[in-house]
This record gives sequence, C-alpha cells and structure tokens, in this order.
Amino acid sequence: MAGSRASQIDDDYRRLTSQDITVRGTMTGDVTGDLTGNVTGDVTGNITGNVTGDVTGNVTGDVTGDVTGDLTGNSVGEHRRASQTLTATGAISLDSGLVLLDHVSVIIEATLDAPAVGDELYIVDGSLTGTVAHTVTLGSGVTWDGTNNTATFNLLGETLHVIAITATRFLILENIGSVALSSV
Repeated sequence: MAGSRASQIDDDYRRLTSQDITVRGTMTGDVTGDLTGNVTGDVTGNITGNVTGDVTGNVTGDVTGDVTGDLTGNSVGEHRRASQTLTATGAISLDSGLVLLDHVSVIIEATLDAPAVGDELYIVDGSLTGTVAHTVTLGSGVTWDGTNNTATFNLLGETLHVIAITATRFLILENIGSVALSSV
C-alpha cells in the first residue's frame, strides 16, 4: 500500500511538471522555473530573473538591475544619474545626466550633438580653480536659448541645467553662477 501511494505521488508529480497550470484564486508557495503568460493579482515575495512585458500597479521594495522603458508615476528612493567627466577637449556622449568639465589648466572645448526632446543635462565646471574658460558648443542649428550655441564656464561650480524642448533647442532651467552664452 505504501509503495503504491509513493508511485501515485510520483505519477502526479510527473503530470504536474509536464503541463501548463492554471490557478484561479490564491496560490501560496514558491514557483521555480519560467513563468510565461499573464499574472493578475498581487505578488508578495521576491522575483528573481527577468520580467518582459508591462508591470501595472505598485512596486514596493528594491529593484536591482536595469529598467528599460518608461516610468509613469512616482519614484521614491535614491536616484543616480549617468555621468561623464571631460578632462580634455571632446564630445559629450550623454543624452541625459551630469557632465563635469574638469581640468585646472587645459581649456576643454566640448561639443554636444542635437538632442532628443526630454534630454536633460547638468553641465558643471568642476575644475578646482575654475579659472580656465571651458566651452560647450552645440551642433549645427541647435541653440541654448533660441539664439546662442556656445556656453562658457570659467568659475568652479558654474552650472547649466538644461532640458531639450525640441531637436534644435534647449531650455535653460538654471544658470548657476554666470555661465556666459554666445553665438559662434
């Protein structure tokens, strides 16, 4: 009798692991393996692995890894921006983030290509003495303010905080210090 019960359990397990399972109602316990399809309802516990598709609802807890796509709603917690430090003349490769112009004796002549709407940059003179005139020149036809295409930073801490409102125009949200604008 004990042998036939164990055999029955083994048969049930094989059938269960070789077919799709539909749960209507509440499921409690661990799921190991791939889950393909829709999950409707609350998930309490940890999800380890990749999620492909839309997540609708609230996420409480930590997200570790890359999030690709749009975030709609409130994001609470630590936010870290991408950053780039230039210590010599070169191109700004970030679309959004923090750019540090950082050399005390070499003039940095940075260039920035045309933006996409919504690109947001903080461009900061991070040079210790901040007395060398670093410049950021925009690509052809792009302006900081509708007229000027070059920004000159020559004092430690001078900052432009900008957001692209078109593919040819940034809006200056903040000009901290006195970043000079000109047309070249």
